[in-house]
Amino acid sequence: MLYRPLVIVTALFTTVALSCGNPQPTATLPLAPVPTPVATIPSQASTPSATLDIAFPSPTATTAADLPSSTPTTQPPANTSVPTLTAKPPDTHDSGDNLGQTLLRLVDPLDEPEYYCIDVPGAGRNVRLQNPLQAHTCKPLSQAADELFTINHPGQGQIFMRAYDLCVEAAEAGVDHSLLLRTCSDTPLQRFTHTPDGQILLADGPQEDLCIAAAPGSGIPTGGPSHVRRDLTLQSCATVDPTLARWSFTGPGG
Repeated sequence: MLYRPLVIVTALFTTVALSCGNPQPTATLPLAPVPTPVATIPSQASTPSATLDIAFPSPTATTAADLPSSTPTTQPPANTSVPTLTAKPPDTHDSGDNLGQTLLRLVDPLDEPEYYCIDVPGAGRNVRLQNPLQAHTCKPLSQAADELFTINHPGQGQIFMRAYDLCVEAAEAGVDHSLLLRTCSDTPLQRFTHTPDGQILLADGPQEDLCIAAAPGSGIPTGGPSHVRRDLTLQSCATVDPTLARWSFTGPGG
């Protein structure tokens, strides 16, 4: 009687032990596959792309050939003249009663067969514009830029040298004072007048008339080919030797 219960207990223990272990895999039915849509890229040649047709203005210039026939171009008509800039006409120094340039030459040649002309000391790079003017052997016209003057320019009574853009000016209004080239101005020391017999005198001088005159005596050699010079000063018109103070206005062609 005692043997059977032990068998039952053992069988029960075995059953419990089996239930606590790893479960046995159970067979499952396979699920039916779900169809998955595949994304396909259409061929560019066969399928047109879905884009917006927006026209943007081209940054490049449009030629006349690209425009419709009814669109006017910006080109001027063939018979329209285009204005051009013109050069300023040259300064002709046309003020006063002597329009051209002239040599101021002594009427009497004195001891110089080629005559004396009012002149700037030096020449070329050695010109001495700060020094007093002088009476010097008249030069050939090709070398006479520093002996050519324009009368009554830029103002009435002024004696202008175009080569240096300067005017003749008395150092002072008195006897024995020299003549200089200075910037043209309104000073009375740049105002001159001339008489019918050829005297050139300071227009606004003192009570005594003062004339431009070459120095007396003999000419001083200057080193050039037979060139000589004399000092040039203001002298009393009443007492100066007329041969030293009578000037002719001789143009480049004279």
